[in-house]
Amino acid sequence: IAWVSFGSSGTDTSGDSIQAQRYAADGTPAGAQFQVNTYTSLAQMLPAVAEDGAGGFVVTWMSLGSSGTDSSDFSIQAQRYAADGSPAGGEFQVNTYTTYGQYVPAVAPDGVDGFVVTWMSYGSSGTDTDLWSIQGRQFASDGTPTGDQFQVNTHTFGDQLTPAIGPWGDDGFVIAWTSSSSSGTDSSGDSIQAQRYFSGLFADGFESGDTSAWSNVVP
Repeated sequence: IAWVSFGSSGTDTSGDSIQAQRYAADGTPAGAQFQVNTYTSLAQMLPAVAEDGAGGFVVTWMSLGSSGTDSSDFSIQAQRYAADGSPAGGEFQVNTYTTYGQYVPAVAPDGVDGFVVTWMSYGSSGTDTDLWSIQGRQFASDGTPTGDQFQVNTHTFGDQLTPAIGPWGDDGFVIAWTSSSSSGTDSSGDSIQAQRYFSGLFADGFESGDTSAWSNVVP
């Protein structure tokens, strides 16, 4: 489990830090609470955690500042851990697009042997220049990126917000998010959009939209 803490049991005394605690299958604590972030300037917020495809786990979060190249605003950071809770490498920056802010990350296994991080970006390295877009980046089980970040949404009118992600079968994953418009038939307000991918980032079909008669907010 990972969470935001005002203060830290570790080295981060600057404000909000990312903390985590491992548990055994029976619910008993496996070791002590630990600090996830090593970059300790300014705030660290909104963590998400998932398996990393190598028997361990990965924590991702948004950081005001970065241990990498993003000094523009909030960036997306991550840290991998082995199954025993020991760090597998150092903290790393997920996003390569560094203009404006990157927010609200989510992470899931990619359905093969790695993981995918998704987030909402103010702006895009792709075709979406209409404020908020949904971005993603895939990583191998050892934490190396399989490519650059990519834009998830193909419908670019209005805002694309608050992504969620999960594995799809044993060979892919699906990303869902809130859109202030729709690529489908929902013209009532906010809609839920989704895009499925095979593990090689081949998009399966078209972006889909919710068609219910009311506004849907959180995917």
